[in-house]
Amino acid sequence: MYKPAMQTHPLLAIGLLILGIPVLAGCASLSKNQCLNADWYAVGLEDGALGRPLERLGDHRRACAEYSVAPQTERYLAGRNEGLKTFCTYERGYSNGRAGHGYAPVCPLETGFSTGYQRGREIFDLTHRLDQREAEQLEGRINRAGNP
Repeated sequence: MYKPAMQTHPLLAIGLLILGIPVLAGCASLSKNQCLNADWYAVGLEDGALGRPLERLGDHRRACAEYSVAPQTERYLAGRNEGLKTFCTYERGYSNGRAGHGYAPVCPLETGFSTGYQRGREIFDLTHRLDQREAEQLEGRINRAGNP
């Protein structure tokens, strides 16, 4: 029997898992070798291109403190800002929204990312509701066929 409340639990678990992955990754954002040989511009560039929040720098700082290495903040920020240019596009926002990913406000408003995200998310939500409705109808037909 279909129970809508039950359907939200897997979605909630998936959402928490997705949100938890960056937190877990932040525990060891860089290895000893990476800390000792870091090109902080490149690290920032990668983080920006992946749309990681600025708090990621704190993760790097904590990971590298163990090896007495401090990030070069200015170089990191310059790289991150450059990386955000490739992440913060309408197309990337649309793609992330359409895939149902969470929204992290890392992009300036004028990039179009948030507009793309909102449009993609609307489609994701509509598709999700349609899938739920179709599942309910199918379950109803199965139940009616099993109960003459």
